[in-house]
Amino acid sequence: MRCCGLVVLLFGCLSAHASNLEESLRKTTASSLRDSCDIELLESKLEVARALDSRADDLVKWLEEHPQGDPDFTLVKLGPIYLKERNVPLEPEYKWTEIWKDWANVIARYRAIQTQPVDQRWITLAEDVQWLVSNDYRRLVDERNFGLDEQSPDYLQEASAAVDSCLANPQCSRPEWSPRTAEFLAENRIYSDILGSEQSRKAIEILKRRIQIDLKTRYNFWRMSNISRVDANTWSVPMYTHEFAENRDEIAQRIMRMWKSATEQVIIRWVDDVAPENFRFIADLSVGARPGTSYPNHTVTLTNEMFATTIAHEFGHVLGFRDRYFEIWDAPRCGYRSRANGADIMSRSRSGTVVQYHWDTLRREYQ
Repeated sequence: MRCCGLVVLLFGCLSAHASNLEESLRKTTASSLRDSCDIELLESKLEVARALDSRADDLVKWLEEHPQGDPDFTLVKLGPIYLKERNVPLEPEYKWTEIWKDWANVIARYRAIQTQPVDQRWITLAEDVQWLVSNDYRRLVDERNFGLDEQSPDYLQEASAAVDSCLANPQCSRPEWSPRTAEFLAENRIYSDILGSEQSRKAIEILKRRIQIDLKTRYNFWRMSNISRVDANTWSVPMYTHEFAENRDEIAQRIMRMWKSATEQVIIRWVDDVAPENFRFIADLSVGARPGTSYPNHTVTLTNEMFATTIAHEFGHVLGFRDRYFEIWDAPRCGYRSRANGADIMSRSRSGTVVQYHWDTLRREYQ
């Protein structure tokens, strides 16, 4: 998603409604979805957020005075930003892997450095806290479902069919689904809260709407009206360079180098007008900003020192593909585990590639 003018530049974009970390956390306190650890750790979380907010200028200054040299990467100029180009490309990992971040860990790290001057430990802490606060806000305020992963669509499809069957029968008050799907629904906080201990037709109707929302926003392909199929193996996408007008050839090469196989290819057709349906490239130079694609705004945001291959990932969203990484809330640990498939460009952009299911999907969606 595009960064939203956050006051504290280091923290990139937390939410369209937030101006700093502490404010974002305070907005989560009214949510009925809070778990016990959200309540128990609130004061400590707020303390860490206040400490980082108060050091915002010092953190930015430290970053400016200590440019981060990474021997694995070369910085490449692209218009107003720099890209991190890996010197030796990573080999795709054909497996799902996880990383963890939790509040207890960052609170303990803060306690260890709270009286120390700003250094790399504070920078790393700020990055992790930003990620946690952003996820907390989306989970508790935006009510995004953080209980879904790559296996969830099968359970959601079964649950949806069972709900439809039940609603078609006026006498039905409890859908019939498999034990594993029943377990999946019970373990998911949003679904279990909807169903409650006493299932009713009203609850089933609400569950149906929620499942439809989750399938649509997390898994379903978003078909674009302006993408055309040139021939059996070629698709054409109109794009507007906007802030990167002088770099259109390099951007096109970076994208089409990834979105090309021995037989298939996607080509970019540059346009000079900002038609509502055409995506445009914009830059966000905020320290810590995240690259992203906005469907409502039709923008692709490129950020300073983003991974060069992430441009091809964001272009995947322009084609209509959803993210294939999953951030999953773990209440006992009061944190999140992030799952990604290292072979898929839409899952882990720094190592993934365009694989066969991408081409199969394009053929199906764009006749």
